[in-house]
Amino acid sequence: MRSLRSRQQFARLHRPRTFDQVLGQDKAVSALRQSVRSRAIAHAYLFSGPRGVGKTTLARLFAKALNCPHRKDDNPCNECDSCRSISMSQSVDVLEIDGASHRGIDDVRAIREGNECVSVQGGYRIILIDEVHMLTKEAFNALLKEIEEPEEHVLFLFATTEPHRLPLTILSRCQHYALLRVREDLIVQRMLSILESSGIEFEKAAILKMALLADGSLRDALTLLDRFSLPQQKITLSVVQEELGLVEEAFLDRVDNAVEQGDAMQAFVLVQGLMEGGFDLMNAFASLVSHVRSILIKILSKQGEVPHGYTQSRCARALDAFLNYQAKMQQLLCPRLGMELALLVLLSGSPSRKEPHTEGAHAEGAHPTATTEVKTGGKEDTPPRKESLSQGASQGASHPLPQPIHKKETSQSDLGNLDDTHNDEHIPPQVNLAEDEKLHVETIIRFASGYLGGTLKKY
Repeated sequence: MRSLRSRQQFARLHRPRTFDQVLGQDKAVSALRQSVRSRAIAHAYLFSGPRGVGKTTLARLFAKALNCPHRKDDNPCNECDSCRSISMSQSVDVLEIDGASHRGIDDVRAIREGNECVSVQGGYRIILIDEVHMLTKEAFNALLKEIEEPEEHVLFLFATTEPHRLPLTILSRCQHYALLRVREDLIVQRMLSILESSGIEFEKAAILKMALLADGSLRDALTLLDRFSLPQQKITLSVVQEELGLVEEAFLDRVDNAVEQGDAMQAFVLVQGLMEGGFDLMNAFASLVSHVRSILIKILSKQGEVPHGYTQSRCARALDAFLNYQAKMQQLLCPRLGMELALLVLLSGSPSRKEPHTEGAHAEGAHPTATTEVKTGGKEDTPPRKESLSQGASQGASHPLPQPIHKKETSQSDLGNLDDTHNDEHIPPQVNLAEDEKLHVETIIRFASGYLGGTLKKY
């Protein structure tokens, strides 16, 4: 029968066939090889980690090594009937189950019934459950009995991206191997090896870009490589950026120029250019975050050239704002607004939230903060206020603060005409009207803040 595909996908074609070919998981591989060598085999193993780092592949290699009668340096020979049947997922002794589609108690019962049969080829009967965290609670309870008292020839291998969703009763009975993200340099090395063996022309900058986008997942990197490995076509950085909707370096250069010039209006101009060019805003946002982060690292390490206008405080403030706007952009009806505001924080250098200032705290037309002045030894610990609270409230005409009710002030001559009883009732001695006024304003602010906070929570 004629094959419908001209070639296999790189992720399947170059899947590791021995422990030596596994990338970035040296500790887990070393422990598994030692188990194979010493035949100190547990009843259950759990492989966890991010997507595309080799969880299922490592579990298959372990199964092949255990059942291979002709091992070479703890590696499967990949030539015997057992190794070939496991590689083609046709082994009667190694049962591979997808936990997402076989997650019920009936599926676990079928496993228990099959475990009563001995291995056909004389090795272990191995149950490999991928995405095991998808099993139901009842299925886990039924599986627990098998793990607690398994048959001598039965071995369980679990693979999952979310080990925290497994019951503790299952976790405590497994040897757990937490796999790591594959280093970027190892991913690049594997991609270059595949391209050179395939005779495909490429730009190294494009390969570095794909390895960066893979985020530690070797499978994702090889899937991207598959996408651009077309006959008679060179893999270039411009092609990768155009196909994936990534922003070009020219966009980041324009951001640097706007930061140097202090042109905040460019925040809206740059986002408009992204919209007209059809770029994905989330990808552009990720590129911007990575760019500012790399600049901050250069500033702190004092290595590399830093574009003009960037400072440690500006970068840290911008990254803090980026974290806030990143979550909001996915919920906004107009995501471009979040991108514009994030760029505005970077270009203007202004804080993303209210922070205490040491200078210019009371701008003209703003309400001064009601703070208590403490006087010691005739000198003020805090700078004197330039204007009274009543004057600040009158200047903020749009939102004036409620005016406190003052007691009628009397002159010294009027005080002399009043008797002692009248004086004690209406104007007690040593009353500080300024302090009374501040306390009144602070009470109103606290009440308004609590009321607005409770009202907004309803919506």
